[in-house]
Amino acid sequence: MGRLTPLALPLLLALRAPLPAADDPDVVLYLTGDAGREVPRISLAFIPLAAQAASDGGRSVVAILGDNLYPAGLPVPESKDRSEMEARLEAQLVAARAAGRGIVVPGNHDWAQWTKDGWNAIRRQEAFVTTHGGGTVTFAPSGGCPGPAIFDVGDTVRLIALDTQWWLHPYEKPEGPSSPCSEKTDAEVVAALREALGTAGERRTVVLAHHPLEAGGLSGSHYTWQDHLFPATPFVSWLWLPMPGFGTLTVAGRKAMFNEQVQAAPRYRDLRAAMKKAFDPVPPLVWAAGHDHNLQVIRVPGQERSWNLISGAGGGKRHLMPVRSIDGTVFHRSVPGYMRLVFPTAGPARLEVIAVTAPRKTATIFTTRLE
Repeated sequence: MGRLTPLALPLLLALRAPLPAADDPDVVLYLTGDAGREVPRISLAFIPLAAQAASDGGRSVVAILGDNLYPAGLPVPESKDRSEMEARLEAQLVAARAAGRGIVVPGNHDWAQWTKDGWNAIRRQEAFVTTHGGGTVTFAPSGGCPGPAIFDVGDTVRLIALDTQWWLHPYEKPEGPSSPCSEKTDAEVVAALREALGTAGERRTVVLAHHPLEAGGLSGSHYTWQDHLFPATPFVSWLWLPMPGFGTLTVAGRKAMFNEQVQAAPRYRDLRAAMKKAFDPVPPLVWAAGHDHNLQVIRVPGQERSWNLISGAGGGKRHLMPVRSIDGTVFHRSVPGYMRLVFPTAGPARLEVIAVTAPRKTATIFTTRLE
């Protein structure tokens, strides 16, 4: 078992609380991401997730979908911020260990805020997860590699982990002939992902990534009235200072001078196009991601049996982002929370979107069958 910090104790105490009887599924998958903010807020948000996952009778998996440490991943051991960042990551690992199995996927901030030290930062975080994961939590893909990393869970589910920041990262990363990874090029990632999907048989496939392929928030280059009127809130969530003219100019500037972390950017467009190739002829049931700090359920246009789920609201109320409906959206909400996917032995999976309303209180705010 991984080490305990004082800030992790509320999570463990919550596991003792009585809960309703668990479902009797084959696999229960929890999705949460973008949780690497202040430790107290992480711990409070993760209390109900940990308690619910622990009640599933050993069938649950917690997938932590990137941006696990803000602003720039896990620093070197000598850094003054190292102990703080370790505590933030440990708060998330407690929930994953409570489930009995966890998969930690990296995001752009984990790559040292997509800077030159990114590959080193990813390897530092993986080493910490390996040491403190209690033997049940896996950092995947490993070594800064792009993946796919395949996990067949239960009798009915195949989880496929990808590091989408590898695709977008502009600095040193494991690629080309000298790479230690199994997949060394974009084309090899596409081929391996197509094979992972095509050989799943009757298993339902879920791709675990950080960057969404469809999104109604800032990562999808979609903007709401809030961005025009209160342009500072995506960066300082409490700064509700009205700047209507400046806000509109800011939105125009973001669209014209985008970085690689939004879907309008060339690298991001390449990622989406490559994934479309990988999904032909067999798309995944679910592409699960974070990146947008909200909760979104999107039915992929033209692929009615494929879903984009965005569960990036693990960082607490102060770090939410606005969201709007786009083509295919069936649900969206900017509230703290997570998602729970229940896979029965036979029949369609059930999705539950769960809002965290207080440290030990939740409300299911949306459900649907994925079919």
